[in-house]
Amino acid sequence: MAAWRRARVEGGVRGPLPCLSLTTMNPLCSRIRSVVSWLPPLFVLASGCAAQKNISPPHPFDTGAVPECTQEAKEQRLQGTAVFRCMLTAMGELRDCVVAQPLPPMTEVLLASTRNRRFEPARLDGKPIETSYKVTFTLNCKP
Repeated sequence: MAAWRRARVEGGVRGPLPCLSLTTMNPLCSRIRSVVSWLPPLFVLASGCAAQKNISPPHPFDTGAVPECTQEAKEQRLQGTAVFRCMLTAMGELRDCVVAQPLPPMTEVLLASTRNRRFEPARLDGKPIETSYKVTFTLNCKP
């Protein structure tokens, strides 16, 4: 049986933030947008790009079913952390998840489990927004 110490999700938005740019009018914003392409397409954080905005971070409704360790992971007594970067939609669903830190042989099983998770989305001035999101699993698989 798998011994799970923690399955943690962390929002890519921490509020309130100093600045939120919705345009590329400012040259600094354009440069930052090209460097941090993993941020949501319409939202780039940069000092001096826009006025103060009130942002509330996302919160998980349901962390989904915790997947069992595979037989191979149990035999290896696998311990460690897997990290995935995803987009959290304004509807509270994770999409476009990519592996930031793999944990073979459990990486694919954990990635599949992120599809079942639901969240209260991040909000900008009370309206749901799409944002980046980090999902972290810390495992301790025992035979």
